[in-house]
Amino acid sequence: MPTNQPVYVGYSGGLDSSLLLHAVCDALDNQRVMAIHCHHGISPEADRWQKFCESQAQQLNIQLVVERLNFPDGFTEAQGRKARYKVFANHMQEGGLLLLGHHADDQAETVLFRLFRGTGTRGLAGIPAERVFARGTLIRPLIGRTKSELENMARAQAIEWIEDESNENQTFDRNFLRHRLLPVVQKRWPNAITSILRTADRLRQDVGLLDDFADELLVRVDFENKGAGDVLASINVEKVAALSKSQQSLLLRRFMSVSLGSIPEALNTDEVLSQFVLAKPDAEPFFPLGETELRRFHSRLFLLRTQEKVAPEQDRQWNGRAPLDLSGGTLSLAKGDPGDFTVRFRSGGERLKPEGRKHSQTLKKILQEYAVEPWIRDRIPLIYQDDQIIAVGDRIFCTEHRFEWVRK
Repeated sequence: MPTNQPVYVGYSGGLDSSLLLHAVCDALDNQRVMAIHCHHGISPEADRWQKFCESQAQQLNIQLVVERLNFPDGFTEAQGRKARYKVFANHMQEGGLLLLGHHADDQAETVLFRLFRGTGTRGLAGIPAERVFARGTLIRPLIGRTKSELENMARAQAIEWIEDESNENQTFDRNFLRHRLLPVVQKRWPNAITSILRTADRLRQDVGLLDDFADELLVRVDFENKGAGDVLASINVEKVAALSKSQQSLLLRRFMSVSLGSIPEALNTDEVLSQFVLAKPDAEPFFPLGETELRRFHSRLFLLRTQEKVAPEQDRQWNGRAPLDLSGGTLSLAKGDPGDFTVRFRSGGERLKPEGRKHSQTLKKILQEYAVEPWIRDRIPLIYQDDQIIAVGDRIFCTEHRFEWVRK
């Protein structure tokens, strides 16, 4: 393990994370190690678990960070997992290593859980032992060890841990698999967990090959990965339509994975392909994906950050000498003399005469002609001088003035 990166350990106080934390402290300089404990606030024992983790961290002479999480009624396993990973990401420094204590039994439960949910090849490949995460790398050093092996190791080293009573609550899907299904399976097939892990390993190899092929498809459909501003990425829909249905599905999932780092749970490939690939050329379909969304404009499918509605802004008087901060971005004068400008936003009925035109036309028609994306038409600033529009953001100009508009 590199000697200069900070190391973070997700520490619940349970068996796996306790064994992992002790192993890390035995191997590394304690000054590099930070344990992160998430206080879910759901169990009546949560405060006691926190105190246990604090006492262990003090004995090991390492830094412990405790984050208290708040959940609405109807708490789910997925909500808890998402909240924990957000906490981990917030604490990680550039190049840091996040170690989590998932073991072989967790892997088997994950594969079965995803199988029953109807997941695809990637889901059945299970939990990766290592992957890019936040600003660093997530590693699961215990993923090849069974829970019984970990218990024997912890007892041999006299390591203390706590038992979470919620692990016995079989209303949770994973607990049901752990306590009701897997024991029956293992009674008939004692090596079931090892076999499930072997299958998951083989599927991960297959996923790697599929990713390589999907990357080739991305090149064929003119993939652009911008990663900044409101547009994260885009592909050519007409070229996607030329692919087979199975290739389209594979491509769409890879498009999401490369652009976002993961595939949104809300993604329905059949519905998206139907809406965006089979749509009429002038259609402008929309598909929400939580913090992102899909839109089609002209011949391209765009992956965008979710477009929040911008509250109407009052007219802003501006001399152009310094950047103007607006709710949708920052406006700057790039060329031309400063002056008495008024900045407004589209309200309807505006007209303008772009450079080289003899007559004015409606803003609506000009926006369409200049192919200004529909999702920014109400956000793009209109710059006036002497009650005449002289520019539409950084897209359309009516005089020698030029402006830069950096969107948030």
